[in-house]
Amino acid sequence: MHTELMHTDFEDVAGQAAPPTRLTADGVLAEAVRWRRRRATTWVAAGVATLLAAGVGLSLQQHPAARPEPAGPPDPSVTPARNDPFGGLYSLVATDDVHLFAKVGAASLRSEDGGATWKAWTDTSGGGELTSPAPGVLTTTVETINDKFDGQPANGPKAYYTHRISTDAGQTFRDVLVTTEAVAEVPAGGWLFHTCYSASDPCPFQALDPGRARLAPLAAQPPLERAEAAGVPVSAGLWVTGTDPASKLPAVAVSHDRGRTWTKRVLATGKQALGGVVATVDGVTAYTIVQVPNPNYPGTQRTPAPDASVGLLFRTTDGGQTWTQADPGHTLPSSYEYFDGDAYVAADGTHVAASPRSRPQQWFTSRDGAAYRAGRPDGLGENLNATGEHPPVVARPGFYLAFDDEAMYRSPDGLHWTRVPIKAP
Repeated sequence: MHTELMHTDFEDVAGQAAPPTRLTADGVLAEAVRWRRRRATTWVAAGVATLLAAGVGLSLQQHPAARPEPAGPPDPSVTPARNDPFGGLYSLVATDDVHLFAKVGAASLRSEDGGATWKAWTDTSGGGELTSPAPGVLTTTVETINDKFDGQPANGPKAYYTHRISTDAGQTFRDVLVTTEAVAEVPAGGWLFHTCYSASDPCPFQALDPGRARLAPLAAQPPLERAEAAGVPVSAGLWVTGTDPASKLPAVAVSHDRGRTWTKRVLATGKQALGGVVATVDGVTAYTIVQVPNPNYPGTQRTPAPDASVGLLFRTTDGGQTWTQADPGHTLPSSYEYFDGDAYVAADGTHVAASPRSRPQQWFTSRDGAAYRAGRPDGLGENLNATGEHPPVVARPGFYLAFDDEAMYRSPDGLHWTRVPIKAP
């Protein structure tokens, strides 16, 4: 993770300028670990995870810095709208391997044949980004600015958010009803909902029932501090990363009974760490990356150490019951911070990690976590988009999806990809 990102984290927490660059690694991390940049509303299954940006409900067009320039001349099969500043594909969501929703320029499109053909579609959600946190479901968040906001609690927050859901392939959307009565488990077809708007927010996990469009607190909360849900498929269970309250070390909590009970395991880092990025597709084999202070930071003038932290990789092959440290030779680069969705697990258990914030993206793979090699998965683009905070690759059993400015990429196994241009009608 770059020092600049660590300072960004510190500034976010402290509300003031970051300390000088020669602050010790432990000093930087102690503050940054309290509040990562992933301050967001997190929709996480029991389905596929998607992350809405901190300005929940804002479209990607309001965050132009997040979009790369096109890698080359536009594909003639794509018809961009003249009034769109990017002029290409900037949003792609799949509720399953047949129903897909895309935005090309100002046009909203829908496909009912896996992306082979597309039709114009009227998005009636009223929100910004569309997401699919669980199979067969579309969601969005509508932001309403509070004109009475003046910083005084009596006049309410700066904005109000209304969550909306569709279970009929986007034909209709309903408002989600928020309730206070706790539920024992995440309903079948539902997912964890996690809302964090400030560092002091306790951020309780809630269960969303798509059939009833209801949001309720989960009775058994993951036993972690600073907990964040990982984006994993519905069949993989519920995975949450955070900090063990007793030791203050990074830990992973897993539930394979839809949140009724949790198994917590502390990762043997020896030091407090910045977050954790879990990737799994089958709920059995999983990897997590955590960032720990670099003992050599900031180094000397002759031998500088520009990175305030280094990455440690852990692997489980028993559904989170036990974790062992992998990649003993540190062959997976850790010069940048990994976020949820920056890594995924292929059908055969191969761990695939990317550097989505660099262009072209750098890819690293390992079959068992022992050693990583550089190399892009066959047929996958090198300038993938990640709408808002969406992961660059959505991984579900038997269905992997990604996109760039010009086309979608799909794969049955996460290793061999097919490029499919989006053909606007």
